[in-house]
Amino acid sequence: RFDADEAFADKAREYVVKIQSGDAHCLELWQKFIDISLGHCEEVYDKLGVQLTRDDVRAESFYNDDLSNVVEDLRADGILQESDGAQCVFLEGDEIPVIVQKGDGGYLYATTDLAALRYRAQTLDAGRIAYVVDARQAGHFKQVFRVAKEAGFVEKEVNLEHVGFGTMMDKSGKPFKTRDGGTVKLIDLLDEAVIKAKDAIKDQENYSQKEIDDLARIIGIGAVKYADLSINRESNYIFNWDKMLSFEGNTSLYMQYAYARIQSIFRKYDGKMEGDIIIGDALEHRLSMMLLRFEDVLNRAAVDAAPNQITTYLYDLVTLFMRFYEQNPILKEGVDEKTKMSRLLLADLTAKTIKQGLELLGIKVVNKLQKETYYYESTHRTGDTGYFSPHLFSLYPKQRSQKTSYCSGNFCCYHFLGRSRELNATGHADLYGTCCTHYTFMGRIVGLSCKRQILLVDYFFTCSDDRIIFAVGIFDRFKS
Repeated sequence: RFDADEAFADKAREYVVKIQSGDAHCLELWQKFIDISLGHCEEVYDKLGVQLTRDDVRAESFYNDDLSNVVEDLRADGILQESDGAQCVFLEGDEIPVIVQKGDGGYLYATTDLAALRYRAQTLDAGRIAYVVDARQAGHFKQVFRVAKEAGFVEKEVNLEHVGFGTMMDKSGKPFKTRDGGTVKLIDLLDEAVIKAKDAIKDQENYSQKEIDDLARIIGIGAVKYADLSINRESNYIFNWDKMLSFEGNTSLYMQYAYARIQSIFRKYDGKMEGDIIIGDALEHRLSMMLLRFEDVLNRAAVDAAPNQITTYLYDLVTLFMRFYEQNPILKEGVDEKTKMSRLLLADLTAKTIKQGLELLGIKVVNKLQKETYYYESTHRTGDTGYFSPHLFSLYPKQRSQKTSYCSGNFCCYHFLGRSRELNATGHADLYGTCCTHYTFMGRIVGLSCKRQILLVDYFFTCSDDRIIFAVGIFDRFKS
């Protein structure tokens, strides 16, 4: 209506001036609007786990009493000029001035921002002030920061930053909208994330409703947060539910699953962990060095205001740990005590790092989280070493206890449905069976049919004999 009705727009501008001038009736109404708005914000805060309170809020009107002082102080400093009735600051190199007061006496965003900067620098004694605002406002903040420094509102050593962010896009590359073309509300997005996470939890009859609700909330809210924070903040990104709630790739669910998997190791061990970390091979050395990098990553992310540096580190750490977990047995029979303890300590440090990293991003971990396992049958002669990509597998669930095998001539098809390690996000798993003495499967899912009946798998493998074997993989569903 503001854009379409000129009379309404004029009335709105008039009331802005009244509010800024301290009109009692307008301020009373304005406070009611603030309370209602904050009520909606607090509902979102509660879902996100944000701990801001009313005491942390300084509404725009909080600075009203200082707006006239800002203008007068700029005039006293000799940097204010009048242009067509408006009070402006002209900055060297900028064609467009910073307008701090219009001809009708009204103040603008720049005036309020200058008052807020002065309050934060001089009253709150802030040494670093960051504005997390749409990247398209970069020009505005660049000018306001310059004026604040030149006018002495903010000391030279205070760091002023515009932490810009990009736009959420849909799969077509257009701004993310509702079906009717409106803007998607964050609270609706969060509610839908929880619903989708809850729908994917398997064996719900084994859990109380509270347990299901808690798990869905942790996974769903975490997925939305991680998807947003894992992208370079100034980049636009494609919103994709399937990617957010996937066990594969750089997602919160992948991190939560890795943490839960480590906790399952400790539940099986159920003993004291004491001793030294012994670097036994190159993989353990790489994992140890990766863990030591955590502090540097946090410091760099803080300086750059770039949480995606933390998510990238966590993804690299978890991917490396999964390789370590598959190739360096921890609780397997035959592992000597010192080696077992060393690997347990490495796993413990990894879990603590994952938990701390996620908590810094406002994401919780879970102690139990399982994937739904499906089995893929392949009919292909391996030879000693081979490579084929992609290969078509049939997808169907089986009972874990079932094991069958049959041979025909030089070919043998073996269904390995007994004890095995699940294919993880690094695409690696070790399988053991009678038809193939030791089979190592390394691969990744590269395609999934819309009916979820077939998978395309790209993998490298080695086998000690010429057999056709059955590979175990993971489907992208989960259960607690």
